[in-house]
Amino acid sequence: MFLNIILTLLVIVLLSITLMLYFWWKKFGKQMFNSISNMKNMFPKDGGKLTNNTLDINKLMSDLTKINQTFKK
Repeated sequence: MFLNIILTLLVIVLLSITLMLYFWWKKFGKQMFNSISNMKNMFPKDGGKLTNNTLDINKLMSDLTKINQTFKK
C-alpha cells in the first residue's frame, strides 16, 4: 500500500514536469532555439575574412576616440 502511494506520487510529479517542459518549450524554447540557430547567419561565410558586412575594429575605435574628443570639448 505504501509503495503504491509513492509510485502514484512519482507518476504525478513526472507528468507535471513533462507538461511544464512542454508548455515552456511552446512559449519560450522554440523562439530561443530559432534565434540561436539564426545567429550563424550573422557571421561571415568566407573563412573569417573581413567583408563589407563585418565590423572593422580599427574604424570603430577611431570613431570612439572622435566621439570622446567631442565630449571633452
